[in-house]
Amino acid sequence: MKKFSSLTVLVFTMLLLVVPAVVSAAEYGGVGGRPAYPRADNSRTKSIFIFQLKDGQTATDGVRIYNNTAKQQTISVYAVDSALSSGGGFACRQAADPREDVGSWLKLQANTVTLPANGSKVVPFTITAPARADAGEHDGCIALQARSASNTPSDRSGVVLSFRSAIRVVVTVPGKIVKKLTLATVAVSKLKDGSYTIAPTVRNDGNVSLDTDVRVELVSFTGLHAGKRSGGTYPVLSRSQATWNFEAKSPFWGGWYRAQVRATYNSNPTTTLGMDKGSSQSVRLASAVFFVPPSSTASFIYVAILLVLLAAAILIVKKQRDIRHIRKHWEVFEVENGVTVTSLAKQHHTSWRKIVRVNKLKPPYNLKAGQKLSLPPNKAFVPAPVPKSARNTRK
Repeated sequence: MKKFSSLTVLVFTMLLLVVPAVVSAAEYGGVGGRPAYPRADNSRTKSIFIFQLKDGQTATDGVRIYNNTAKQQTISVYAVDSALSSGGGFACRQAADPREDVGSWLKLQANTVTLPANGSKVVPFTITAPARADAGEHDGCIALQARSASNTPSDRSGVVLSFRSAIRVVVTVPGKIVKKLTLATVAVSKLKDGSYTIAPTVRNDGNVSLDTDVRVELVSFTGLHAGKRSGGTYPVLSRSQATWNFEAKSPFWGGWYRAQVRATYNSNPTTTLGMDKGSSQSVRLASAVFFVPPSSTASFIYVAILLVLLAAAILIVKKQRDIRHIRKHWEVFEVENGVTVTSLAKQHHTSWRKIVRVNKLKPPYNLKAGQKLSLPPNKAFVPAPVPKSARNTRK
């Protein structure tokens, strides 16, 4: 028995429902392909095949296959059904899997192509929707796989490398088309570096796939947005769920936040993929509220602010106590000749500043005989008090 069994590593490159900027031949192993005859009215057909077929109707098209290597390549070309990946994304079944949907509808003119170095060739094909096909979207793939790679292990580990790329094929059968997207859940988790992962899950309850514009942001209780919004445009396949992970930096100030998610899609049932005409509809869901610890710098600032507020509170309390004491114990006296604010402060065992403040005196604080002032009682020196009938209301 061999120590190492042979292992085939399949790398799938799906030209999915993504922005047209990703339109190029898939080139894992230097072999790739794309639609040979894209439509001028739909830029999405540069990267995927899009058909609208009635029951029994047939369409013709072609796939252009590329050999971007420096040597001749023999390439297998075959059709398979689609599958859902673990995260709800688009994937292609294996060549050995049964073909029950688009994989069985599509007939290629050739299943093997030999291309010279840096060469290309168009392989025509037909696709026919069967009678009584269900209304809605059906998906499949045209897969490309180089056969000229050595069948012997490329190193001593006993591993044989085999690379595959694929192009998505979308067929919409007319009828009752349903477009309905709902946000199922929004999960929030903290990473080791202190940032957060926001993972919204959406569910497509319709029978066609939806190009969904997803926007994610953190919003504080005060309504302020923390950091930049994350998101992008992603496909959500019919009758399936899709989950994405977006990273958000931890807000500097910390506090209570909610992860707010908005998903927008084209709700017009008469439009097909790549045709943006029609109305749009948004669904929105905010995650459970979660607490974000403040950064170390923010914590220091919070402590400093708290100390300042505490000191201010102590001063206010002390001032209120002084006011209550003055109102309760100080009395009104008439000023005699030669008396100054400083001498009154000494006689009544208080500060001249307090006398000035309580009596609202203005610089240079000169006193006149007969002037009435509120002063604390002084047992050692008691000037003649002002008769109650002559007292003014204290200030």
